[in-house]
Amino acid sequence: MTGKHAGHAFVRDNRSIKPEGQTPSPADSVTIARLLKKQSYATAAIGKWRLGGPGTEGDPNKQGFDPFYGFNCQGHAHNPYPTYLSRNAQREGFVLEREHACIRIRGQNAEEGH
Repeated sequence: MTGKHAGHAFVRDNRSIKPEGQTPSPADSVTIARLLKKQSYATAAIGKWRLGGPGTEGDPNKQGFDPFYGFNCQGHAHNPYPTYLSRNAQREGFVLEREHACIRIRGQNAEEGH
């Protein structure tokens, strides 16, 4: 997110912190999202975030991304049957109905567009 070579990046390993997430990136990190927002672009992060858990200085919403939707912890992302995703700092539970291959989020069918 910062454009730095891995040898110069703040996060150097997959150290986890409880209750969720990895070592947060510093609050003053210059991210692509912050640079784009200065130029009036909208930003979003979708997928796996590993630069700080919810509420930490590395939270995607505190690093210039709004909204965020996905896994806030890479350990949780590697679970083959995860029970939730994060929308900003809120967890949204879901269940996978294997026989119908359909995901329900808050009781809605994903293929219905809700």
